[in-house]
Amino acid sequence: MHDRLGFIVAVVSCYLVQTSFCNRDLFPEGVQLGYRWRATTHVGTVFPSEHLTNYSVEAYFLVQNDQNFTNFQIKEFKTSENQQEFPWITLPFRCVYRDGEVQKFESETGDVTGSLNIKRALATMFQLKLDSLRRPSFAAEEAGVYGKCNVQYLVTKSNNNTNVKKIINFSACDSKLGQQWSNTPAFTCPSSYQDGSMSHSVRNYNLDEMNVIRYLNIIGTVEFQPFQALAESHHIFVNQTFELDDIFPIGEPIALVAKSDDSIEYDFNHYEDPTMGFKPSNKSLLLEEILDALSQLTESLSWEIGTTNLDNQTEFRALELMWWLDTSDWITLYDTIKIGTSYSQETIQHFFWDLVPQVGSASSVEFIRELIKTQKITSFLATGLLITFPYHVRYPNEKLLKESEILLYLDRDIENEVRKVAILSFASLIHKTCGKGMCSDDTQNKYIKLFLDKFIESTSHSRQMLFIEAFSNMKIDNILDFLQPIITDHNRSRHIRLVAIWAAKSATTAHPEKVAEVFWPILTNHSEPMEIRTSALNMLMMSQPTVSRFLTLYWFMQAEPSQQIYNFYYTTINSMANSKYPCYDKYSKIAAQIVRFVQHKWHHWATGNYLLDYEDPMRGYGGIVQTILMANQRTGFPSVLRLTAEQHSFGTSSEFQIHLKFEGLADSLKRELFNTMAKPSVEMTDALKHIQDVLEKAKFTIREDEDLHFETIIKINEQTIYCHHLNQTTFKSFALVLKRLSSLYFQFSLNYQRLSFPLRFQRTHFTDFGTPILLQFRTASLLSLRGSIKQTESGKSRDAELDFRYSLDTVTSLKTFNPLSSTWRGADRFRCIHARIPFSTEIITHFFRSYIKASAYRYKNFVDGSKLGIVWHSATKLVPPENTLPAVKKDELLTDDWAFESRDLGAKIATTVFDCQDEGKFSNSLIIIKEAFQISNKNYQAIPGGVALLGIYSLANYFTFIPPEDSCGLVLSLSPLQVVPVFVQEGNTIHITMNHYDQTLWGLIAHYARIADGNQEISFKLSHSNRERNITITNGYWRLLRFEGSFILPSRKSGALHPPPPLHGQATVSWGYHDSATTMLVSIKPENAREEWPEQCVIDSPTCLQTASDISTSQIISLQFVNLPSWMIITMHSLFSDFVMDEGNMTTVKFTFPTKLPWTTRGICAVNSVTALSLDNSTTHNFKLNQDCYTIALADCSSLSRFIVGIKMNTINSTLSVRILTQNSVMDMVQENSDIKIYINGTEIEVTATGIQYPPKNKDDIFIYRAKKWDEEMTDLEINSGITVQHYGHTVIMLVESKLRGFTCGLCGNFNSENSDELNETPKCVQL
Repeated sequence: MHDRLGFIVAVVSCYLVQTSFCNRDLFPEGVQLGYRWRATTHVGTVFPSEHLTNYSVEAYFLVQNDQNFTNFQIKEFKTSENQQEFPWITLPFRCVYRDGEVQKFESETGDVTGSLNIKRALATMFQLKLDSLRRPSFAAEEAGVYGKCNVQYLVTKSNNNTNVKKIINFSACDSKLGQQWSNTPAFTCPSSYQDGSMSHSVRNYNLDEMNVIRYLNIIGTVEFQPFQALAESHHIFVNQTFELDDIFPIGEPIALVAKSDDSIEYDFNHYEDPTMGFKPSNKSLLLEEILDALSQLTESLSWEIGTTNLDNQTEFRALELMWWLDTSDWITLYDTIKIGTSYSQETIQHFFWDLVPQVGSASSVEFIRELIKTQKITSFLATGLLITFPYHVRYPNEKLLKESEILLYLDRDIENEVRKVAILSFASLIHKTCGKGMCSDDTQNKYIKLFLDKFIESTSHSRQMLFIEAFSNMKIDNILDFLQPIITDHNRSRHIRLVAIWAAKSATTAHPEKVAEVFWPILTNHSEPMEIRTSALNMLMMSQPTVSRFLTLYWFMQAEPSQQIYNFYYTTINSMANSKYPCYDKYSKIAAQIVRFVQHKWHHWATGNYLLDYEDPMRGYGGIVQTILMANQRTGFPSVLRLTAEQHSFGTSSEFQIHLKFEGLADSLKRELFNTMAKPSVEMTDALKHIQDVLEKAKFTIREDEDLHFETIIKINEQTIYCHHLNQTTFKSFALVLKRLSSLYFQFSLNYQRLSFPLRFQRTHFTDFGTPILLQFRTASLLSLRGSIKQTESGKSRDAELDFRYSLDTVTSLKTFNPLSSTWRGADRFRCIHARIPFSTEIITHFFRSYIKASAYRYKNFVDGSKLGIVWHSATKLVPPENTLPAVKKDELLTDDWAFESRDLGAKIATTVFDCQDEGKFSNSLIIIKEAFQISNKNYQAIPGGVALLGIYSLANYFTFIPPEDSCGLVLSLSPLQVVPVFVQEGNTIHITMNHYDQTLWGLIAHYARIADGNQEISFKLSHSNRERNITITNGYWRLLRFEGSFILPSRKSGALHPPPPLHGQATVSWGYHDSATTMLVSIKPENAREEWPEQCVIDSPTCLQTASDISTSQIISLQFVNLPSWMIITMHSLFSDFVMDEGNMTTVKFTFPTKLPWTTRGICAVNSVTALSLDNSTTHNFKLNQDCYTIALADCSSLSRFIVGIKMNTINSTLSVRILTQNSVMDMVQENSDIKIYINGTEIEVTATGIQYPPKNKDDIFIYRAKKWDEEMTDLEINSGITVQHYGHTVIMLVESKLRGFTCGLCGNFNSENSDELNETPKCVQL
């Protein structure tokens, strides 16, 4: 006792004689301090409402400072939860402090990560800059568990005690805050996204007069606020206290038996085990849990529309459990699951195969490799596993890469498609590994050489494309250096050069200078194929262009002769100038300065770069849809389509891309699928030869059909998952399979499921005392389609009975793990959408009669009251569950908030709002959805209807955000009645009826016809049966009261001397209850009552028609309404506020209708004695019409050579005479007096205003020619080869169907939407 007292007196004396703070260690030398340590953790959500759970731990914490080492030991450790064995926590550890900081950290060799991280945290809690405590405040840099951190000190004095407040922002430390993983790549473009997680600690020290820490209070906070702090706030709050219990000399020293040096920084090796040592040990129980989860998923497909079992995490639970499986466990699970053929067991198998490649563990990859190598799985199942697994690998390393190399060398007896996908997937795994620095340079270089050597060895386009795409999947930094020799090799196929250009797309960001070096020479070389030059232009414009680059391109494009390439430039710079996409933000501002000077020279669309994008800066998410089209140089129609759809949120990006190239496809389809037609007769063959002889005399070349080239490349997150090529040989095999399938009568059951996880984001870090934290944002998508499809024999109906179900679950969570109880605690924030739409249909088709009949029946097991529809719900639930949240009402207790039943619609329609807590209002969610359809922060001008398309595309983002309040849900349901809607289309007439048993409730007839003036009319009218009409009047039933109207569409037959009439018409719609019905009158009319052609149209039709391509008619849609529900008015103005103008009970929308619209899919050519307008809208005067022979104005120069149209001058009246030579007739159009006469094979036919057709109209509407006189000014003659000749006397106009694109010749040109390659010389005059 005396020794202990003397020791304390000595220590006190040492401190009292100091005139300032001692230059000493944190703890007195030779002294043992005992602290009572208490820590309480609160975890859950604090916004929009508070849902918290908590647990606490207590311990006795011993500190001994001896010989420059501070030794620690935790004793009497206990928790408020069900405590598990955790013996490592009592193992001692020790530190060396210098200047108040930990310089060295040592632990027992047998200690585990979970225990060590707690001890690291404890060691740094006592760090204190004692030498600086005389200052009232100061900032310092301290090394801690997160590396170097800036620390703010506040010091106050109270009596003889010193109070120190120390604030640490862990988010700003130089080491990473946590380990992050996502199955989607990071969004690297600068955007408004802010990391929603934040971690900090406030530490209050109380030091006595001897500067011994007597009391320490630490408040550590971890916040997670997704969507820029506009949604919920997840919260972990740890309150710790250390109270000095006693101080005495060291009696029994704390000693380490087998010490090892460790870092004071946290160990972030959590990929394999976020619990740090608490993985399941009972594998039999683990397998049982997985099987139970798969069974629960299967049972969930019997879910009915309602409010129960909405917030389900079974799919996430199954995925987490599978993470712990070893390779042998996978085989055991596979052997168990593959047994059985029942409907339920088949569904379990589907879920199993969907989950396997998304687990992401090394054992799951090994399991997949073994299945494919041994051919236990084949075809679609094998390719599905291979495509998916690289995106989900959690811990890639060189060992896993080396073991997976077998995918490059699969046996030849394995299907070719599986081997191709295996190569692409392995290349993606190379990027996954080497892109994160997990492989050596030698390993990466080995695979670079391998793929390039394989490319050189390959001779077919399919193999070359495969290895270019595999090489592209590696995503090496200098990819363009390797692909440049392929891109610039003019001796190579233009097809493979184009593939190589797109494969080098990543260089646009990494090496813009190299892009300029490679692609400027290609763009300026006009002998290059158009698609190669267009792709070069795209690379130059997308490779971080400077102002100089834009200006150079601007002046270069002024002299560009190709209309298609110029239009690509025009659409690109216009799209970029309005773009909100963060990746284009820098150079969109430059484009905006130049775009006003870029003229829109031509009305082409087949080559262009069309961008639609949106960006929500408030919530940090956005997306883009990019459509790139490139026209076929021969036809002018698109032959290359590249569609990219990207969305980003949470700092990650998800992208889908498809590339299609199709040349000669239409001709191949005709040859292979419709070659059952009769072979041409000898007479037809002779006529064909005669036409071709005439064309040869006129110096025209017969153009053979294009060689078939069809290629498909599909990418996900910029990595190719599938590529395929069809040529004429492979297409024949494909067509043969289609023919065989089309001739079969079938009956089969359908049981299809698709379970995917589009976004999985997680971050692991620690609480203030070292226990693990798991932050997650996860989405799961489940689609199911069950039922049967059958057809018993030809001519009978094809019956389908299908049950469609879809669920989208989004869960945001922040949890912490208590190692003493092996328990996770936290809160899950759910957002889910569930839909069930079962249907039963019967379809009868007769192709040659143009007949379709479709009937819909109530689903087989539906009774009165059964529902289909959509349920949306948002809620917060604690983990583990606690009975603190209000229970959701049972389905049977819910009442509809709004409902009505209508036999006219065949259903009862109802909505129910449920489970809205804390004054949450569903209307607030609708306001947020409305933002998806507003034009702010959207680039929508590139495509008509862009706002609506972007609104639909962005809904997924908005649904993951809403509601900002707490729990709320909505049910939209439809209960089918015993009615049968029937749809019948026969020719140009549509009948829709609603039938109740043997009675027709109502019928709708819609008809499309050409009226007397040549315009086209769409008319429709709804009518009820007499019995139903009486019921409507006498009873309070909701009805479709009226639906009728007609609209006139402009006709290409309207002629060239005046503009075609604008789109116009009106319709009346009325619905509701008879005494309070809603009525709407819709009308479309031109803004100006009379539109006139320019003056030159009367005297020079070719020039007129060229000018007309720039003319648009301004039109107005007006909507007048009575008793329109207020929600409809609000919705209309909310969604389309920028386009709709309101005047009392009338709303109007303005739009322009292009005059040239009737001819946009057809070509128009006009010829008079001095001017010719080609099909590609260019005029020429470089010709002279003869009187004694025909100048070929238009001819079919394909191998079919179906017609020639020749024109010559009539010497009698100086008008034009036309002769049409076909394979079965000679047709003449000659003006005599004031009439245009038509002669067929020398015999005049009588042409009237009502028209004539030969042969007369039949049910198949097959004809050789049609002729009609129009208002004494024009007569037209239409032949079945696809042309119409309109004769005005001094002017002849020819309308040409699009099927002739690229095959015409003569004065009218080659019809390829490019006027730079038109005929410059007059065709040789010939006799017809």
